[in-house]
Amino acid sequence: MNKSKDRTPTVSTIESYGTDMPHEHYRYYREKNICGISGPICFCSTLILVGFLILLGILAIVIFFILHHTL
Repeated sequence: MNKSKDRTPTVSTIESYGTDMPHEHYRYYREKNICGISGPICFCSTLILVGFLILLGILAIVIFFILHHTL
């Protein structure tokens, strides 16, 4: 049996659909990002998400210290 077809959108499909990608592709994208299957787009989005969470944590700590010292 051959494996399930890789339905990752190529650069041409992303360019042709722009941000309005079909739901099937979007759902597959989301599943890939959550599963963490290695791929350049998935890896990039994971790095961005981790960086954002780290910055959010630092910001929360800074705000906590500012409020703690002023009150």
